[in-house]
Amino acid sequence: MWLLNAKTYALKFFHTAKTAPPYAILSHTWEDDEVLFKDMDDLEKAKAKSGWQKIEYICRQALEDGLQWAWVDTCCIDKSSSAELSEAINSMFKWHECSTVCYVYLCDVTMTAALRDDAPTVSEWLERADRRAPVGPTISSFGRYSIETLWRFHVGDFRTVIYEIMFGIKNDHEGYTRPCNELDISLIDTLGAFSTAKWWSRGWTLQELLAPRNLVFMDQHWQQIARLSELVVTVSTISSVDVEVLLKTAPLKSRCIAERLSWASKRSTTREEDTAYALLGIFDANMPLLYGERSRAFERLQEVISQRSNDLSIYAWPRQPTVDKHLMYATAPSYFAGLSAVRTRSLGPTTGISVSFMGVTLTSRVYRKYGHYYIDLGCYDMLTPNLQIMLVVLAHENIVEKLYSWLRLKAPIVYPLAATATSVEQSLAASLTVHLPKEQRLPVENAYPREHWNLHSTQFYCSLRDLAFPVTAGLEFKTSDGYRVCLALRLDLHDRNNSSRLKKETVSSGFVYDRVFTYQCSAELVLGLSLDQACTQFSSWHPQDTPVTNVANFGHPGYSQNISRLALGERQLTVEVGATKHKYLVDHGMIEFDIFIIATTPTTE
Repeated sequence: MWLLNAKTYALKFFHTAKTAPPYAILSHTWEDDEVLFKDMDDLEKAKAKSGWQKIEYICRQALEDGLQWAWVDTCCIDKSSSAELSEAINSMFKWHECSTVCYVYLCDVTMTAALRDDAPTVSEWLERADRRAPVGPTISSFGRYSIETLWRFHVGDFRTVIYEIMFGIKNDHEGYTRPCNELDISLIDTLGAFSTAKWWSRGWTLQELLAPRNLVFMDQHWQQIARLSELVVTVSTISSVDVEVLLKTAPLKSRCIAERLSWASKRSTTREEDTAYALLGIFDANMPLLYGERSRAFERLQEVISQRSNDLSIYAWPRQPTVDKHLMYATAPSYFAGLSAVRTRSLGPTTGISVSFMGVTLTSRVYRKYGHYYIDLGCYDMLTPNLQIMLVVLAHENIVEKLYSWLRLKAPIVYPLAATATSVEQSLAASLTVHLPKEQRLPVENAYPREHWNLHSTQFYCSLRDLAFPVTAGLEFKTSDGYRVCLALRLDLHDRNNSSRLKKETVSSGFVYDRVFTYQCSAELVLGLSLDQACTQFSSWHPQDTPVTNVANFGHPGYSQNISRLALGERQLTVEVGATKHKYLVDHGMIEFDIFIIATTPTTE
């Protein structure tokens, strides 16, 4: 890669980004009269171009930040060499990932107010908006919630604010009224300008958002707007990329193919082929560049991705009316719009996918119902977790023996999980989701039983076949100071007419109901035992046993009357159990619970 000396503007070649000296990198949108690689041979000529200002900006900022080198795509890639251009595009994600800092230059944004997710102006505005709201949580109702939960409310409110601003500005909606408060007007103007900057609509800038470890937004006058970490909720709302991925607390590969492609669905590039080439690094893929192939480039990208993954969500895109219904691959990222909430779920074995001129070969469950055939894509939408996304297919004629080939018939559909299983016993019946504290990382070391856990989402799934009460599960964590902590979970079934045991619980627990039974999820934090021991002990536990942890009483409808606490030096972990989304009735036959682990530092009088 070529790097630009921030003092002399001289270009120097380095073989790899990892062996290159620390450097700053520029993310921007191309304008007219950019400085190109060939222009750097004559600096006077280069400085006469309007694009020189960006180069001057980043070099000056790099020196202020203690960096001697910078990289700008306009002048650090020799585009006259097809080989060098191909290598650069295939390496672009890695180059951004290895940079010390990435400056995002928003040429169409001017700052008029402090723009941070936690800025006092934003918080005051949200508080006033909350007081004006006819329905909604009040501060008095937050007493039992952790800081993490309060933050989730803040995120939700802030997302609503940004959506309203973007919608009002974009459509000049007659129902969109500007507030009278001068501070609010300034903040709205800044939010509006930031969220509608053309940088968010460009295909190449998606990887420039995801790859760098340290990202700083600058306005058109090169005034710092904020670091990504200070603006992550706003950025997540605009880009549809979740906060965990933006903050690097979750790896890119933990997000399914459909979700990652949805991030690019509303972005565009000047050349059609670049819609695919701009996504190579996001999928850790490499392929040759063939300008002139148009939409075939995106199809080739999907073929490459398919051969590296068993993730069938790549086929979950809705078929467009003008597209050949038999196509397995989409012709543009826009087909994945609206799939940002798709998540994968392992419901059975799938083998590696192979692609040839004959089509796509894979192994997955095929179901027949009402004369139609369905392929299980192993994914679902978060809004309907009890429904599975299925691909409707048509059996090809003249098939011999038991080998089948299929033609894509129409758009994927969502289907009740019970109907997707080969028998009712294989349908999902219980889901337990563990929420970890954001302020203190608790990496998962082990899970029990491992085959029922999705460790990326820390979710436990149990099929009806395995639902033999009591159901026992657990996770093992390692804290930053070396403690090994086990979370033991137990799911019990009680007759609704006999609630005597429910009143004797001494560990954290929550309840959901159906017409006949009460389902109870209990949780306990255990120190000093292996995960197997902790789960075995919890499985044989009964109300008269002395709990390992201290218990504090909390009164809140729908949640346990107890929470389990575990002291770890000067800190403590707390676990609470609650019904998912405050639903206390079993919905669609699915027993669901949320388990919250909260890290706190007790205060002393």
